[in-house]
Amino acid sequence: MRGRQIHLHFFTKKSIDFALAQKDTASATFFIRNQADALYMQEKYTESLALMKKMKEINPDVDLGYYLTFADLYLMMHQPDSAQVCLNNANKLIFSNSDYNFYFTSTNNLIMAKQAVINYAQGKHIDWSKIGRYNDSICVDNQAKIKRIEEETDIRDRLEQKNLMLTINRQRILFALVSVLLLAVILVFIFIYYNQKKKEKIDVLQSMLKEAMRSKDADKDDYFFKKLLLQQLGLVRLVATTPTSQNQALLKQIANIANKDVPVDELLNWNDLYHTIDSIYDNFYTQLLQKYGAVLNDREIQLCCLLCAEFSTKEISVVTQQSVRTIYQRKTNIRQKLKMDEKDDIVAFISKPKSSI
Repeated sequence: MRGRQIHLHFFTKKSIDFALAQKDTASATFFIRNQADALYMQEKYTESLALMKKMKEINPDVDLGYYLTFADLYLMMHQPDSAQVCLNNANKLIFSNSDYNFYFTSTNNLIMAKQAVINYAQGKHIDWSKIGRYNDSICVDNQAKIKRIEEETDIRDRLEQKNLMLTINRQRILFALVSVLLLAVILVFIFIYYNQKKKEKIDVLQSMLKEAMRSKDADKDDYFFKKLLLQQLGLVRLVATTPTSQNQALLKQIANIANKDVPVDELLNWNDLYHTIDSIYDNFYTQLLQKYGAVLNDREIQLCCLLCAEFSTKEISVVTQQSVRTIYQRKTNIRQKLKMDEKDDIVAFISKPKSSI
């Protein structure tokens, strides 16, 4: 073992000499420091101290470990005053160099422990409470930091949760807006579709009108078209439910073709209409005349026939060119003349057999 140590010192010395010859102070300092530490472990304090002094001569810019090692060596050589000087230099270096703050806690504990040993060696009072208070303050400070981190984490988590809820709410609003927009598009499409279908039916009726107007045999075509028109009451109702200016003109055009003697404010040829009503609705017009022909006037009879053909009040208003209020009043007059209740259906009442009334 001793022979191995001798060989180690020999090669270390050769490495130091070679580094110095090459003016490589950094490597020389490294080898000297290692050899000094090895001598210290072998309790060769004087030789270790000599190497440390040589290292300072080679590289005056010493670090914190240099002063702490010197303090240890002087303590082991029973020179507490010199150890105190080295320890004081170590403290100055710590407070003047912020680079040591990273491991300040452990270094400060080490310095206080060495100070206690120096005080013991000098026969001074040893205040262990200083080390305890310092470490307690570190613990309290760490606990405060942990608490602050937990509070910050909690605040961050709450903010993230709020942000998440805001994001969800924005997505819900966006989804609702998209849904409303989609519904609006669908409704517009349906509206356009049915309007187009209605327009197509009206266009068919207009085509029929133009064809009738171009006919050379006016009397024959006039009679033919009256019959065709009366069989297509649904188309007349379709035009009547949309009383635009264009459709009003179409209604007047239909009236002129149906009967040239009928004024333009009338739509239907009533003689043909009565015949059609009897054909379709089980002789409704004939029964109406038989039962109430002497009671009701022509306008009221016409109104009853249109009600039988399932025309609404608004449609009857457009077809007969009378106000809705007038139509309601006529219906009231009919009920009063027929001694009906105000809620009774006029068509159903007229259609009843005479014996059941």
